[in-house]
Amino acid sequence: QSTSQCTHIYWLLGTQTFATTLYGTCQVGYVYRLKQVVHRAGIEGVDSVVVVCCNHHHRALYLGAFEYLEALAITSCLILSIYGGESIVMAYIKAILILLGAGSLLLFLGRGAKKGVSKKDSYIVVTLCWLIFPAFAALPFLFSGYIPSVTDAFFEAVSGFTTTGASVIDNLEAYPPSLLFWRSLTQWIGGLGI
Repeated sequence: QSTSQCTHIYWLLGTQTFATTLYGTCQVGYVYRLKQVVHRAGIEGVDSVVVVCCNHHHRALYLGAFEYLEALAITSCLILSIYGGESIVMAYIKAILILLGAGSLLLFLGRGAKKGVSKKDSYIVVTLCWLIFPAFAALPFLFSGYIPSVTDAFFEAVSGFTTTGASVIDNLEAYPPSLLFWRSLTQWIGGLGI
């Protein structure tokens, strides 16, 4: 297996399953050495040991980078809102600050990530992006007050990123141009495949 920052170890003792976490590396032959350690520790009746390697650092690193990109996309709407003299400038500023805070936290948690990403990590990052991206993309809709419902704002963001075209917006003419631009931008980003 590849080198990992965190190794979850499960061992079976009769009918019970015990789990522990070791910090360090997981390499080929680790299971054999682990069995020796378990037996030397005096744990009797160990039937099997399963080591599951994962790298939370890569996941956090990539998700943090994606949040920064989303903040950059919302910044374009902020510029448009300032240029147009709209009253929802603070909605964009709040959303950007939240995204930068979340992205910075994830990048901090992802520090020290080694090169190379496993298929498992790739699948998890893509899945989390499809959940996290729309959640943060709903913030401008919520903070502006034009879509006050969390469910509706999330639906609008998911609709944009999936490019389904469904919408909870009834009267497009009543919305500020920057918010409509954000809605269009989510659809364009979704069309790229995030």
